Amino acid sequence: MWPSETGSLASGFALSFAFAFVLTPACRRVARRLGLVAAPSEGRWHRRPTALLGGPAIAIGSLATFLLMSRLRPGPLLAAWVGGAAAVSLLGLCDDLWRLRPAGKLIGQILVAMIPLYAGLSIPGFHPIVSFLVVLVWIVGITNAMNLLDNMDGLAAGISAIAAGFLAVHVVPLGNRPLTAAAVSVAGAALGFLVFNFRPASIFMGDSGSLFLGYSLGTLTLIDVGSRPLVSLSIIAVPLLVLAIPIFDTSLVTVLRILNRRSIAVGGRDHSSHRLVSLGLSERGAVLTLYLLAASTGLFSLLAPRFPASLLIVMFLIVILSIYYFGAYLGSVQVYRTDPGALEQAHRRGFFVLDTFIAHKRRILDVTVDLVIVVISYLGAYLLRWEGDLSVEDARLMAQSLPFLVGVRLISFFAFGLYRTVPGAFSLHDALSIGKAVLASSALFVTGLVIVTRFHGYSRAVMLIDGLLTVSAVCFSRLALRSLHDIFGGRLQDRGLRVLILGAGNLGEAALRLLKTDHGRMYRVVGFLDDDPEKIGRRLSGIPVLGCLNELERILAEEPIEAVVIAVSKLEAAQRAHLVESCRRTSVEIREIRLTEVGAG
Repeated sequence: MWPSETGSLASGFALSFAFAFVLTPACRRVARRLGLVAAPSEGRWHRRPTALLGGPAIAIGSLATFLLMSRLRPGPLLAAWVGGAAAVSLLGLCDDLWRLRPAGKLIGQILVAMIPLYAGLSIPGFHPIVSFLVVLVWIVGITNAMNLLDNMDGLAAGISAIAAGFLAVHVVPLGNRPLTAAAVSVAGAALGFLVFNFRPASIFMGDSGSLFLGYSLGTLTLIDVGSRPLVSLSIIAVPLLVLAIPIFDTSLVTVLRILNRRSIAVGGRDHSSHRLVSLGLSERGAVLTLYLLAASTGLFSLLAPRFPASLLIVMFLIVILSIYYFGAYLGSVQVYRTDPGALEQAHRRGFFVLDTFIAHKRRILDVTVDLVIVVISYLGAYLLRWEGDLSVEDARLMAQSLPFLVGVRLISFFAFGLYRTVPGAFSLHDALSIGKAVLASSALFVTGLVIVTRFHGYSRAVMLIDGLLTVSAVCFSRLALRSLHDIFGGRLQDRGLRVLILGAGNLGEAALRLLKTDHGRMYRVVGFLDDDPEKIGRRLSGIPVLGCLNELERILAEEPIEAVVIAVSKLEAAQRAHLVESCRRTSVEIREIRLTEVGAG
């Protein structure tokens, strides 16, 4: 029987933590004696030789603790998890020792995923074949996602501990002590190992650890779903939210490697953690940022079952859009080396599906995002109008009219030129076009409802709220990527050539934009100089105006400026010569931006 004391789960967590904490140094000593040490290389992030074989400490700590808590009577599904987790850890250990081929490792993962399937793991309410495929793909997918996430000190262990912890919190109210004990055991072992794996790591978990953690989280989340009496939308959303970071990272890497014609199976420095570091965060900062995001989605997963289905759909779609923009921003970071010969060869080879059927990938994404926005705005308008209490009749009317609204909106957006603008650019003219498109499509939509249904049962307030929400959301979507770059780019980018811009007017702002979009070189604009006394002490695009032009020599002596950009449309020859001479005396690179150059850009 399972112990009934309140502190039993805390004791199990402490025991699992202690097992891993004690076993990890022992595994480190064995790895060093056997020469199982990961050396720094092009595809790895660490900078010094680091011991492998941390995975057995995690696996033994988790499984031993769970078996002790269950008194060797775990039940069929959790017994299948124990056997499968041990098997997949051994598979990973073989890969750590002898480097298995990717195809062989995948076949092994599929075979191990069959163990809980054979024990009866399924999703209630799904067709048996559909349930089989979903369970198989989920377990294998999460197993590999955690394997890919193990790309920076402390990342996979910390994310696994957070995910397992939130899973345990989800299961506690159900009174399912065996499943809670399994989740607590995984969380404790991951944290015990994290003590030695957080930067600077003295040991890596290797595939034996990452495959174990991924397999455990994938299997245990599905056991949670299958054990509930009623599988609803909120219950299905829980594992997606608990494991949002591994899913996000794997999806980001997979999509970007396909688009850049790179192998998915080969490791690289193109994960979300690497991209955050490229933006200027420290390695610890990048890992802690992903910890914070994992905790945020975990908290949202706790709230999800409390929401009505309609509100949950709105919030889930908003989360998806937020993840999309975060991914798009990270995806814009240049992490791949450009090899003109390789690029030319890749273009000649081509990618049939993407290049033939999706010739304008960015526009397809824009249309998809707008479709999601239309759905969110319409459903959100109903929820706001009726204060979150959507009646059956209102839900029926909304579902019946939504396809018509989506069609009218997208056609209107196309007609008003919303898909002919330059990506990332946004102006007052664009905002007016969005307003006109929404107004025209709303008028057509309401007219159609009047003709077909005499507007019976529909609310005029809903139509007004929907229009306002749509305009706001579409404008925000057009500004999102540029805003992320403007907000975080300057703050995070502590590296690059330190630049001072002379001129804080329109030409100076244009020079700032040119420097930000120059992918061939990295710049950090530290300030402006301008002779207008009204501008001194103020900020332009978040960057301070430090003083007047005549103070250039003093500022160059006080600040570590490496380059000066002249962006003044009207500058006397004598003053220009004085500025150039000041830069030459201090060996500072100088460049002048002219109106013709800005126009060409």
